[in-house]
Amino acid sequence: MVKFLKAVFLLYIAISIIGCGKKLDPRPKDSIIIPAPQNVILKNTDDGVYIKNNERYVLFIEKSSIDDLRCAEDFKFLVKLKPNEEFVDKNVIESHSYVYRFTNMDEDIGVESIFRPKSILFSRPIGIKSIVVTPNPNGEAFISLQFDRVPRGFLLKLNGKDLGRYSGDNVTILLEEREQNEIVVIPYDQYNNLGIEKKIVFSNPKIYFLTPPEKIKFIKDEGTIFLSWDVVPYAKGYRIYDTESNLIIDTKVNYARLKSSKCADFYISSYNDVVESEKKLYRNCE
Repeated sequence: MVKFLKAVFLLYIAISIIGCGKKLDPRPKDSIIIPAPQNVILKNTDDGVYIKNNERYVLFIEKSSIDDLRCAEDFKFLVKLKPNEEFVDKNVIESHSYVYRFTNMDEDIGVESIFRPKSILFSRPIGIKSIVVTPNPNGEAFISLQFDRVPRGFLLKLNGKDLGRYSGDNVTILLEEREQNEIVVIPYDQYNNLGIEKKIVFSNPKIYFLTPPEKIKFIKDEGTIFLSWDVVPYAKGYRIYDTESNLIIDTKVNYARLKSSKCADFYISSYNDVVESEKKLYRNCE
């Protein structure tokens, strides 16, 4: 019995020490600093103002609108977002300005950061209905655009390089000497809010303007005619037709062999994945 009472007493002492330790050594809340929000995404969408919490804390969001006299109304609670959570504020009006106040919160210990405000003028992003690219033999491309509403202008990028700002609905640019060119168009409105970008990948315009092979050479040998010609830039193959436009040979190299006891008149063309050149007539029977 004595041993049991002694064990109970020691357990009581241990619990008392632990309990007192918690009381005597708390961590003051004012000594804990939570950083202010830095990575909140705020942008216009067709549905409203899009917000995403890229912080590692719960994000407390308040909202204020700005009236025509540029005076801000009182802030009101809008929403709390967990890390990586998204929200669309649909209670917005076109061409009106709003201020969102963001605060990081650690709800486990009841501590919050200082707030960080961000303002935005709501304007639904301008979209692009279509992009039509028309090449010419000089390596240029005429770009014609159709927007869902009239923009103030548009930004243009070529293969990741900024070409500048343009107005209107068309522009002519010089494409680069590469197999494919990436063209990006981003419209913007009267408030300089960027719209929805549209991307198009366009081949080197010179592939659209193939020429037929030149400098055909003939070698006759016992019922066979050996042909060769200069390589055509941007061609991936060559086709030989008879005088009735029937395909005789399709080859990837710049030479071929025709079976003929005497002579052969024929058409020849070059082609690639996009176009075929005109067919040029060569006479070998004259």
